[in-house]
Amino acid sequence: MKRSFLLIIFLLCVAYLPAQRFEIPVSKQINKFSEAFIAALNNAPTSFIKIKGKLLAELDTIHKQSKVYQCTLNIPGSNASRYIEDSTYYLEYFFGEYTNLDEAVGAMNTLTNKLKTALNNRVVLIHNKKGYDKILRENKLGYVYQNGFFHYNTAIQLTSIGNSKNIRLVLQIFYGRPIYYNWIIPNVPVGGFNFINYVKDTYKYFDEVTDKPCPNDIPPYICKGKTKHNDTTFVSFYKTGFDGIMNAATEYDVTFSNLESGLGHEYVYYSLPCRIPAIKQYAFVKYIDVDKSKRKTILLTLYNHKLSPGMDEKLKSDLEIELTFAY
Repeated sequence: MKRSFLLIIFLLCVAYLPAQRFEIPVSKQINKFSEAFIAALNNAPTSFIKIKGKLLAELDTIHKQSKVYQCTLNIPGSNASRYIEDSTYYLEYFFGEYTNLDEAVGAMNTLTNKLKTALNNRVVLIHNKKGYDKILRENKLGYVYQNGFFHYNTAIQLTSIGNSKNIRLVLQIFYGRPIYYNWIIPNVPVGGFNFINYVKDTYKYFDEVTDKPCPNDIPPYICKGKTKHNDTTFVSFYKTGFDGIMNAATEYDVTFSNLESGLGHEYVYYSLPCRIPAIKQYAFVKYIDVDKSKRKTILLTLYNHKLSPGMDEKLKSDLEIELTFAY
């Protein structure tokens, strides 16, 4: 019986893991530029370990707190390629220097279009013209796959160079398997009308300055109240009293479906890894907020406290769905 129960938990977790691997296919007819760029992207999930060369510098004039290594994979057209290791890992390719912004922007657009073509235009693109620190302009690319896209892990930047008036064109590719965001199909029928209205009313509360722990009710969920961790505030609601794990999973799916259909195509969603006692967890964010470090997020989590060691025996038998607003 215990083995069957654990198998059910395992299958629930596996069913809700992202099915998409970050691996970009290479077509038979492809140019050297595209082949090298895709190869660099496909090395991201393994932190580029296969193309990491010898140590060039503990510090340098650009990366003053980073180790700089040789990158053994060159992209045609770049005049230098490096592997940077600091709080994160990424590849950096230099595509020349320019004496004025208009010329640099033209080169940046040309490079961006070449990268899009290399990915068969299956990309989502962000243009950032505001700039920050030494970055004057920045484009970001994310790879589109099936019914969604991977988080932007490619940046094309124009950067100022120290005391020089020249502008450098840089391509950066960041390590890891990017989060995979699912698009919500626009014509999904609207369900749970009252429920989604309660959810949207709670979202309005995010913009208000108030000490009220519970902004409103979201039947059939009960408000737990407000908590804060670091710079993020959480307002959580919960539901318990399920007749077994399958009943709880069904209730979870109903809430998920109501969120999906009610929030609509302005939102995207992604799965989060199962960490005991959580056995299912998804997050919803607005598409326009995907690349923001501070964004409003709706979390939907199914907990099985029976899996948590050291818990009170009564609590351990509880199954719980938690609906959390983070901002």
